[in-house]
Amino acid sequence: LTQQDLGSYQDRVTLTAPISESSQVYVGIHGNDPQSTQQIMSLSGNTNSWYMGAKFAAPLASGTLSGTADGHLFAVGTNGLQVMTANGHVLWSLQEEQPSQGTHHYQPISDSQTLYAVASLKHSQVAAYDLHHGTRLWIQTLDDTLNDTPPFLLDENTLYVASDHKLYALNSSNGSLRWEKSYPSRTLLMENEGETQLLLAAGAQGLTAFNPATGALVWSFDGQLDDTFTSAQFYQAALASTEETNGNVVYT
Repeated sequence: LTQQDLGSYQDRVTLTAPISESSQVYVGIHGNDPQSTQQIMSLSGNTNSWYMGAKFAAPLASGTLSGTADGHLFAVGTNGLQVMTANGHVLWSLQEEQPSQGTHHYQPISDSQTLYAVASLKHSQVAAYDLHHGTRLWIQTLDDTLNDTPPFLLDENTLYVASDHKLYALNSSNGSLRWEKSYPSRTLLMENEGETQLLLAAGAQGLTAFNPATGALVWSFDGQLDDTFTSAQFYQAALASTEETNGNVVYT
């Protein structure tokens, strides 16, 4: 449908997952070398015609690209995070080392007003920032490490963070601790069926469902269907509704 000369790359080239906003699609292009060319390409069009709308630099080495529905872009690299407008204008940046190990690439999380991110990898700190101006609203030091990419999940007034050894529920307004559990997780999901709500955590101990408000264990599954199976470590999980079960199914 379209093609574009991306310029000179001396090492292996990686594309980020595309993100879409209205009729725009954004894709990040980067190599393994932090000093090599790194950029974001904006594509516009429809099923019949596509064209490149913009191309601008971004710190994406070993990182990710994400965004919000109102057009904010988050470019994460090993050495920092940039918050940009849809046309590449940098609103503010966080010049701190970002998590780069583990199965998944690290991504901050945001609502329409606030961005939640790793503030310091060295000191295991997460923080909330004003999305538009970068003003830090609060910071919380976790009693753990964040070396493996910590999944974030935001639900109403709670921020869930899975560090290397624990699962934390923080008040998203001020960062205070609601509860913590010794349960390292690689994927966090919120499951709703009617009035029932569950926090699902996939990790080294299996698949576990918690009460989101209290952290109380609701159920767990370690993959041992019978004596012929060993315990499984789960890294990825997704939810889908099916007519056969009249509810949600977890795929992991």
